[in-house]
Order: sequence, then structure tokens, then C-alpha cells
Amino acid sequence: MMSWSRRLRSVAFNTLLESVRQKLFVAVVFFAFLLMIAALVLKDISVHQDRKIIADIGLAAMDFFGTIVAVFIGADLVSKDLERRTLHLLLVKPLAREEYIVGRYLGLLATIFTSLVLMSFGLSGALWTIGGSFGWSLAGAVYAIFLQLALTGALATFFSTTSSRLLAILGTTVMVILGRMTDVLKNAALVVEGFPDWLGKGLYLILPNLLNFDLKNRAVYQDTFDLRLLMGLTAYAAAYILALLSLGSLGFARRDLK
Repeated sequence: MMSWSRRLRSVAFNTLLESVRQKLFVAVVFFAFLLMIAALVLKDISVHQDRKIIADIGLAAMDFFGTIVAVFIGADLVSKDLERRTLHLLLVKPLAREEYIVGRYLGLLATIFTSLVLMSFGLSGALWTIGGSFGWSLAGAVYAIFLQLALTGALATFFSTTSSRLLAILGTTVMVILGRMTDVLKNAALVVEGFPDWLGKGLYLILPNLLNFDLKNRAVYQDTFDLRLLMGLTAYAAAYILALLSLGSLGFARRDLK
């Protein structure tokens, strides 16, 4: 068990190091400083809405930039090692294919967490310049965004195990867009003539509903979160992540790496 956990930590740590060295991750870090500049501008042009505007922009940007990190870095998890011919060397060692996939995903998860922490510091600093604070409502919304990005990262990991980098990016992007439109898909037959009702409801049941994780408006207006809501979102995300990693590991085990 200790040897297994060491192998996972090693793969995850190397994935984190590779990710934070990418220009994409540096751009996300730079966003934290842009929040500070935006705060200085917005506090002069808004009328008693400084905190709401900054919190709204900050959370929306975390969602947007975090999704970019999850999709693009997640799509690179397997393809990069294949292109560099390093995957074969890794799997020659006592490292099972499923351990490689889980370790890679944990490294992606650490990268997502790191980016959100940095952006949260930027948002906190922006709020501080106007006399605001990073309260529990904002923390709850950021945690929900983390769960959403963790699920997005699991989608990217799944596609990266079975397809090329380009197809992984396209597949994950489509799934993310559909995941934010599940309520529309459920009632698509009532809006689009000829659209099969069974298809819309089937997609609604199968696709992860990413709208469940959108707590930004509640955080902006400082509504309190029920702990049971966050626990439910955690269980919901964990179930999908476990299923996606299991399917990804199964597909990767059957993939010809020649």
C-alpha cells in the first residue's frame, strides 16, 4: 500500500511541476494581479456596489480561467508523454496504467487547486482595497467552482486516455457546454420542433449538471450556504469523477501505445 501511494504521489507531483511551468498557468497567476488593478478602477466608477461588482467579476473569472486550465492541461495528460516517448519508460517501471491515470489526475487536481488559491488571494486583495473581506459565502462559492473544475478535469482526463489532444479538447469543451445547458436539453422537445424528447431527457440524466455548482450569485449577495448543499455537491462530483476515471483507466488499459 505504501509503495502504491508513493507511486501516485510521484506521478501527481511531477504533473503539478509540469503544469505550473506552462505559460497557461503563468497567465492564470497574472490574473490575480489584474484583480487588484480592476479593484482600483471599479471602486471609482461604481456607486456603492464595489464589493458586488468585484466579487462577481472575480468568481466569474475563476470559473472561466479555471475551466481553461482544466480543459487544456487535462487534455495534455497522456498525449504529451506519448509525443515525448516517455510514457513507455514510465510504464516499464512498476507503475500500472491505472496508477498512471489516477496519479496524473491528482496532479491536475493539485494544479487546479493551486490556481484557485492564487486567484482567491487576488480577489481577497482586491476586496481589501475597498474595505471588503473574503467571507464564508465567497469561500463556499469558490469550493463549488473547485468541484466543478475537478469534474471538468476528470472529463478531460477521460478523453485524453482514449483520443488525441485535439479531440480531447473538443470533446471536453462540448461536454462542458452541454453540462451547463442540461435544463435546456431536458425541455428541448418543447422548444425545438422535431427534437426527440427521449434524447433530451436522456442527456439530462447522463450528463453532469454543471449548473448545480454555480453559487456565484448567492455569494455576491452574501447569502449563507447550508453545509448539506456543499456536501451534496461533493458527493455528486465524486460519483462522476470516480466513474470517469474508472472508464478512462479501462479504456487506457486497452489502448495500443505503439
